[in-house]
Amino acid sequence: MGKKKCRLYSSEYLQFGFAASPANEHLPMCFEKVFSNDTMKPSKLKLHFTRCHPDKNGKDVSCFQALREKLMKRRTLSSTLSCLSRRDRDGLAASYKISLRINAMAQDVEDTLCSWLKQSEFSLQVDESTLPGNEAVLLAYVRFIREEHFVFIS
Repeated sequence: MGKKKCRLYSSEYLQFGFAASPANEHLPMCFEKVFSNDTMKPSKLKLHFTRCHPDKNGKDVSCFQALREKLMKRRTLSSTLSCLSRRDRDGLAASYKISLRINAMAQDVEDTLCSWLKQSEFSLQVDESTLPGNEAVLLAYVRFIREEHFVFIS
């Protein structure tokens, strides 16, 4: 038994409506259907083309080139997933930035309030309460006067 001949995709196959497969450039692809090495004989490709795609018979090669370009430009699963993962990654980074900014603002407010309390007289009331889930909450109420404004913080 002789060695099996391995045929490669040829640009001549474009006249029958076959383009190179994006996954394997050595195999022909006809309108999203990839063919095996056995069917790469021009006679079999022509037979498939006339039987399965009679509406495309007689069209110019430029029409098939346009179809090939359209096929190559379409979105693949990997490009869609990479786009989605990039969007998720960007959303996660934005969420971390917002969280850091909120924490920085809270720290700034706390520092400002503590500096005001260190410089003035204030009253402090501490109370304990419970939530419906039997969780204890410690409440602190601070009252002080700042630039003729009465400030109450809980």
